[in-house]
Amino acid sequence: MSVEDAQLEKTLKEAYAPGTLPFCHDPKYRLRFSDRGLCELGEAELQRCPALKKSCSLPSLKAHEAQKPKSDTRIPIPGWLGSVAGALLWLLLIGLAVGILVALMRMHRTRRQDDREPAPSEAGEGFDEPGVAAPAPPADTDVQRLLNRARQAAERGELGPAIDAAHAAAMQGLSAAGQIELERDRTNGDYLRDLRKAPPVYTDFRVIVDQVEAAQFSGATPTRAAFDSVFEKVTAMLRRLAVLSLFLLVSCGGGTGAAIETQETSPSGLYTFKRLLMAQGAEVRTRIKPLAKLEDVSTIVLFSNNLEEEEEALLVKWVHEGGVLISVGTSDLDDAGDVRRSYADCGRRAKYMNAEGPDVALNFAVLGGSTLKVDSESPVSHFVHVECGGEPYIVNAFLGAGAIRYVPEAELLSNASLSVADNARLVADVVQVGEDETVELVGTWTGSGSQSPVQSLQAAGMMPFMLQLLALGLLLALRQGTSFGARRDDTRLERRAFADHVRAVASTYHRANAGHLVSGHYTLLLMEQLRERLFPSQSPTLLQLASGVARRTGRPEREVVQLLVEAKSGLDDAIEGVGVNHKLIRELEQLSLQVGGVS
Repeated sequence: MSVEDAQLEKTLKEAYAPGTLPFCHDPKYRLRFSDRGLCELGEAELQRCPALKKSCSLPSLKAHEAQKPKSDTRIPIPGWLGSVAGALLWLLLIGLAVGILVALMRMHRTRRQDDREPAPSEAGEGFDEPGVAAPAPPADTDVQRLLNRARQAAERGELGPAIDAAHAAAMQGLSAAGQIELERDRTNGDYLRDLRKAPPVYTDFRVIVDQVEAAQFSGATPTRAAFDSVFEKVTAMLRRLAVLSLFLLVSCGGGTGAAIETQETSPSGLYTFKRLLMAQGAEVRTRIKPLAKLEDVSTIVLFSNNLEEEEEALLVKWVHEGGVLISVGTSDLDDAGDVRRSYADCGRRAKYMNAEGPDVALNFAVLGGSTLKVDSESPVSHFVHVECGGEPYIVNAFLGAGAIRYVPEAELLSNASLSVADNARLVADVVQVGEDETVELVGTWTGSGSQSPVQSLQAAGMMPFMLQLLALGLLLALRQGTSFGARRDDTRLERRAFADHVRAVASTYHRANAGHLVSGHYTLLLMEQLRERLFPSQSPTLLQLASGVARRTGRPEREVVQLLVEAKSGLDDAIEGVGVNHKLIRELEQLSLQVGGVS
């Protein structure tokens, strides 16, 4: 016996502690039909689960056997009923999809509606006072986390922050339900006006706001009773809005903390068995992938699996290479270890065979409906660990560098079995692993899972439905999707170039057919620049200006005079509808460039 008694007892005490395994301490627990065979262990010594025996005594085993039907008395179901059920299922799915679309459209309409004129405050409300503004929307928008934060703050005695967190959870819940739109500058009065269209929610939130503001602005220190009242109102309102998850409703409801049963924690589950392995320092994994490669695995616990020939050959090869395989309740590998099964009652008492010394006097309680047979002349070397009624019960068959350990009854490793007598000691010694080793559990679940989402959809019969959804999504994408409200371009705050403003002004003048006016002003600008460069701070006549330009540019004075006179007469005698003289403008620009450039 190499497993320490102290460590074993500690592991069992933790595994069978109240609240861990539902069947263990709940006197009202009702056994499943598949677990009733474990009631035979109720007469064993050292019962760690007192409620199991009581559950077995509710309907006696004999009475249960007497109620078992002797023949097939099932009522035949007509084929058309399945079609009706299928049609109802599709109608339910369509109704659910329509409901989701309607909810989304309502939420988008609420968020995109224009700000309305604030309604006059009702007498006695007083929610628009500067000092009672609603707090800014919190950074955390998860309702469940906010409620948990409120409870934790209250437990620490921080009642002010606790009430604030509860209030924030209420607002986030209303926002998630599409009842209000959170804004940093809105008050509680604004939110209440939004809720007038939903009188029940309005009433709940108004009571919450009254209590919150009384706690925040009354000047008195908040009390635990005030927090409890606010918290109760908030959770009640969120339940009405169906915002809280099922888990949160259970946690907020002040339940007894009873454990939730799963297959793992049922009487026939393997919760305690896994804890025994982990207590020895092993890593326990439930293998879902098919048996293709066995890497980094030291021990495999094989339950009934109906192995294929290739899988059996793979496991036998792995054992020959040094692996340890524990065959539990399955005959898949009986031929490999040269053992046979005997289905006879061995008395429900087992005897441990100690290979290192005298037999140890331990009290093992087993179902005893199955034992093993080994041939003394077999070429395979065997060792009997446990006997039941003088017959081998747990046998070790040595193959190559490894071994196969045969356990004829899978019930021996169940939670109910390990809770009685010295069964846990037996299993801990037989299924003994080293520290940091990896143990894999292989059973009916191995290889049964889908290897891709496509396989999962095909197995569930949902592939046609998903293909239709994908086709619908493709059609919506081809027509650029469907919006639930008015389309709006993204707002971009960009600095406009000066050239854009010039083009805008030019476009305005062009639409007004005022090109001649623009060209006249531009001609005047060019002539003023010629005067400024040649006769600064002076007022020369047109002939003096033409003489100065001719001297500077070297052009004939007569030509310059003619050009300036044409420009002057065109500006003074501008007639609406006359086209722009582009040649005149280009010549004036050329003179300006020769004189000193256009500024």
